[in-house]
Amino acid sequence: MRTTPRTAALTLLAGLMILGGTRRLAAQTTEQEVQRLRAELAEQSRLAAKSAARLEQLERELKLRAEEGKAMRQEYQDRFEKARAVLTEQVKKELDSNKAELKEMRDKLTEARDKNLAAEIDMVVLKKQNGRLEIQLQQLAKDNARLRAALEGKTPVAPKDPERNSPPGNVEGRVLAVAADGLMTLNAGADAGLQKGHTLELFRLAPQPQYLGMVVIVEVRARESVAKPVGKMTAPPKEGDNVASRLGGN
Repeated sequence: MRTTPRTAALTLLAGLMILGGTRRLAAQTTEQEVQRLRAELAEQSRLAAKSAARLEQLERELKLRAEEGKAMRQEYQDRFEKARAVLTEQVKKELDSNKAELKEMRDKLTEARDKNLAAEIDMVVLKKQNGRLEIQLQQLAKDNARLRAALEGKTPVAPKDPERNSPPGNVEGRVLAVAADGLMTLNAGADAGLQKGHTLELFRLAPQPQYLGMVVIVEVRARESVAKPVGKMTAPPKEGDNVASRLGGN
């Protein structure tokens, strides 16, 4: 097909018109996009400002609560200190009261123990005195029986006991040991006033009071002495037996 100048001109004009419309359309589209982006940016800025305001508000609330918490802790601390002071004072008073009661109880216990000890000592003394009296009664009963038999003519009067040589004062002691030959070691010596030749009465308190006989001192040391039986004993001497210068204060 053959193109004429007029046709070419018309074609060029049509192309220019299309190109212009396209550029106007593109320009309009770009402007709309810019407007949209500006609107989105504005919305984001508004939201950011709102978030910042909310964050600032939260920070103020958090600071306020922290201050309130600090005040409450201080209040609780003050209450605790007051309660502890009151409790400490109460405990101290109770301890002082308990100490006073304990001291009173200890004093009463000590008094009761002293009384009990005194009673026990009195009992031991009475028991010892009673034992000596029983020994005296046994000896008197033997003497009476011997005298009665002599008066009735049934038996001759037994010879008198060997002469007594009691030490001065009231000497008492115990048998510490008994040798095979019958010699006895006593826990009383020269310090108690004993001398060689002194005689002592030998007796036993347990398991029952028993008069054993008389012994004579054959050796004296400072705090000990050695004695031997005088005549026949009513029972063999043994460790723990008692000796005395006289029985029952005679």
